Amino acid sequence: MRNERKKPTLFFIIPAFLITIIFISPNPVLAGNYEDGVSAYRAGEHDKAIDLLKKAGDQGHTQAQYYLSILFEGASGVDRDTAASFHWLKMAAEGGMVEAQRNLAAFYHDGIDDPDDDINQAIYWYRRTANQGDLSGQLNLGILLDQESNSARDHREAIRWYLLAARHGVAQAQFNLGLMHDRGRSTPVNPDKALTWINKAAELRYPEAMFTLGLKYDQGQGVEQDFIAAYKWFLLADLNGHPSAAMHRKATVVKLTPELISVAENLADEWLNNH
Repeated sequence: MRNERKKPTLFFIIPAFLITIIFISPNPVLAGNYEDGVSAYRAGEHDKAIDLLKKAGDQGHTQAQYYLSILFEGASGVDRDTAASFHWLKMAAEGGMVEAQRNLAAFYHDGIDDPDDDINQAIYWYRRTANQGDLSGQLNLGILLDQESNSARDHREAIRWYLLAARHGVAQAQFNLGLMHDRGRSTPVNPDKALTWINKAAELRYPEAMFTLGLKYDQGQGVEQDFIAAYKWFLLADLNGHPSAAMHRKATVVKLTPELISVAENLADEWLNNH
């Protein structure tokens, strides 16, 4: 069965956070079962909590369904039950909860090479969240359409979702959008647009964007070759955790005098002070 396979923990909202949520339901009985279930869990009465939450969940209370999915994922005091977790997660997703839809999509495609992944289901559920304005859903939908499909139509749709998320300040969406303009992936090659979006991502301290700017200035790709700028961006990418930036920065050292290296380091310090 699909829902019996083991997967990494997918949930981004931990039980301690969910405990603080008060869900207002038009049905006082459902709301009561949910709130009493939460209270029971907080009091350590785990069996009672599960029973009350199931009563609410069985009658369509999406918050209770989502809570159950997290508890069965392995919450403190509750035995892990992957099948039950998936069951309640899917119910909450079908009930329209964005968080559940996003996590269900991640279940179907978690970014790990897994022969059991179902890309079509992942795309379906990310599209559900994306259409509700969920920025994470828009980004991940764009990534799947961009990277998991050979269809030009899907790539054009990826650009649309990247653009929506990028306009709301999602750095990875900005960077990915920049790459699509840079490479002419289902859109004309446009170095100016590429540089604009990659710069926006770098402004948000996205390491891959910083590193890419370093490469561009080092190689004179789409910009005038500038080893000082290349060193600056490699240094900034290194400081922000990019794994290859230090090696490239060291390779750039031989292209600069000590005085110019000092200039590049001062530019990096100035950038950090302003961001």
